[in-house]
Amino acid sequence: MSHPAPLTGKVGHLPRAIPGQWSIGIVGIILTVLVLVPWWPNFPSAGLDPSWRYALNVALSQGAVFGRDVVFTFGPLASVYTQNYHPATDTVMVLGSLAYALGLGAAFLLAAWPRRGILVLGLPIVIALGIHRDAGFMALPLVLLIGVVRCTLPRTSQWHTRVSAGAVICIALGTCALALAPLIKGSFAATSGAAAALIAFTLVRHQLRAAIWFCLLFATTTVCAWVLVGQPLLALPHFFIAQGPIISGYTTAMSLHGAGVLVAIYGIACLLLLAIYHFGMARAWGWRGHVVMLALTFTLFVSFKAGFVRQDGHMFISVELLLFVGLLGLLLLRLRYAVAAALICGLAWGSIGNAVVPVGIPFIQHRLAQTWHTVSSGVQTRLYTPHTLPAQYESALATIRQNVPLPPTSGTVDIYPVELSGVLAHGRPWSGRPVLQSYSVYTPELNALNNSHLNSDRAPDTVLFSLQPIDERLPALDDSLSLRTLLTHYTAGEVSGPWLTMTRDDTAQHDHLTPGKTVSRHAPFNTPIALPEKTPVWMALDIAPTFVGRMVNTLYKLPRVWIVLVMDNGDIVRHRYIPGAGSSGFIVSPYLSTAQDVRALQRKADNQRYVKSVTIESSDAMLWGKQFAVSITPMSVTVPRPQTLTVPTIP
Repeated sequence: MSHPAPLTGKVGHLPRAIPGQWSIGIVGIILTVLVLVPWWPNFPSAGLDPSWRYALNVALSQGAVFGRDVVFTFGPLASVYTQNYHPATDTVMVLGSLAYALGLGAAFLLAAWPRRGILVLGLPIVIALGIHRDAGFMALPLVLLIGVVRCTLPRTSQWHTRVSAGAVICIALGTCALALAPLIKGSFAATSGAAAALIAFTLVRHQLRAAIWFCLLFATTTVCAWVLVGQPLLALPHFFIAQGPIISGYTTAMSLHGAGVLVAIYGIACLLLLAIYHFGMARAWGWRGHVVMLALTFTLFVSFKAGFVRQDGHMFISVELLLFVGLLGLLLLRLRYAVAAALICGLAWGSIGNAVVPVGIPFIQHRLAQTWHTVSSGVQTRLYTPHTLPAQYESALATIRQNVPLPPTSGTVDIYPVELSGVLAHGRPWSGRPVLQSYSVYTPELNALNNSHLNSDRAPDTVLFSLQPIDERLPALDDSLSLRTLLTHYTAGEVSGPWLTMTRDDTAQHDHLTPGKTVSRHAPFNTPIALPEKTPVWMALDIAPTFVGRMVNTLYKLPRVWIVLVMDNGDIVRHRYIPGAGSSGFIVSPYLSTAQDVRALQRKADNQRYVKSVTIESSDAMLWGKQFAVSITPMSVTVPRPQTLTVPTIP
């Protein structure tokens, strides 16, 4: 095998470290810490994403068990990602962020050693340009793996890193950060777990003792972090198991389509980068090079899924990962390869990023200036006026209360579908469902989980209910089993703003909503399915992709499925249909789009919009098949008796 020319000197001569490289590298790590640790954090606000960020902090502070009481993409260290302030979780956020920042900086320094430590100064710049935080967490496993692999290369290799005390410290810090990542966001377990397995494999072939120490440190860090934030040890495996339906159903339920040219740009950039890393480095590493190329390919693929399944601002996840890969190339590759990698990554970042927001020189200047201002003011606040943070937090809650007024409630409360910030900021006793927000209930398992909560002794006494779907979805699909339970065992009160107040009815002698005889059959796509007239109807559709469809969904995403409703008055409504949610069943008639519609259904009002027929539209039989199973169940409504309630007025 031919070896590329060394960085300096003759083949076989090891490059000597430039004086001051460690010092410059440590400065880069310090700057990375300053950029990544939330000295001035985010504060709660109203809205879809701010609500779950706020709720995760509250859940941790109240002792909720993640994977049981909270089943969501994020784990108990979520604040390291969200950087959302809460008085009870601020210490966890800062220490967790510090561990992650040290690990990321140390991994890059190890990859740069011994001659390019000065380029670690580019790491905080790349981080500052980021809009999404996912890219850094995805880059860390790859960078640490390369650093470890370099330590195992033969001493005659120009890429060999001597296993000094500094190198061991860098590996230890990187390993701790790698082990924390899945507790921050469950989906990070894919890249972190794969890298950990490849590192262990590499070390086993090099030195068994080193592999054992790595595995022990990785496992110990995960377990200790889990326990230190108040989670029971035995619940840790279930946390990872609970991520299964969240991750597996995400692509089909949450996809957004966009310009195909952007996908092509990213794909071409990845292929070029793989070629550059192969010819510029990996082919000289023997079997270790195959390990690195496998990790790089997997990282680029995971990044592609994270950014292009939901093709909006999420695309920045993918292109920001390319910036980290470009920086890594500058640390490792010979000059012409390094420059080529950096140019490809920069051009892809600019081309794809510009489809969302302008990312020219003004954008770069603004991001760097904003980061510097946030860091400097935040550090000063933490050092001299730390009381400012709790005061700002209370001010943020006051703003939420002003912007999200809620009706009076009694007892424990939950709110559907997403606006958790309102309940939490108003100080209502929150009894939230495991899947915190209804748009995330996109598989039968998640649907059943939330419904079980409503049928348990932890069910809220009062539910503030509304229908506010995302992505043009059929409103009744969100938390469809829970909606049926609410109509069955809760009494609908008055509508205030967007919310219908529903009170648990433990005195009912029978269900308010009773199913009749179910009729099951198979139906073709793009053909109307007639429904019983002038009666509520529960429908379940078993729509699954074909084998080819499953492959396409794994590698990218499937085309959307649509549901077309024809009303009894001739009106036509078209919505996006989520197969995983609909397989559990949903109320298809009457058509429910507002809280008033839900109240009208339980009250048997005369002005309901009943559905005459349903058509499921799919444009690709190769991916979705030609037909599907359907079951139709007519429902009868028993109007609940009026309840006399003494409801305290809560501001």
